[in-house]
Amino acid sequence: MTSPDSSLVVGVDVGGTFTDLFVLDEAKGTARIVKVPSTRGEEARGFMNGVARVADSAAAIATIV
Repeated sequence: MTSPDSSLVVGVDVGGTFTDLFVLDEAKGTARIVKVPSTRGEEARGFMNGVARVADSAAAIATIV
């Protein structure tokens, strides 16, 4: 279930060196790409660092692909 305030669709590619996020803001009609370093053995950390750059909280994310 998503929050009524959720408007972000996030696509993620976790690589050995970088984690790339494609972020679509459906409410604003904007998109951006974020690239952050990957953390070997803690792949979720790179994803969460990328999310922190584009959203005030994870609750803003409606869908993760």
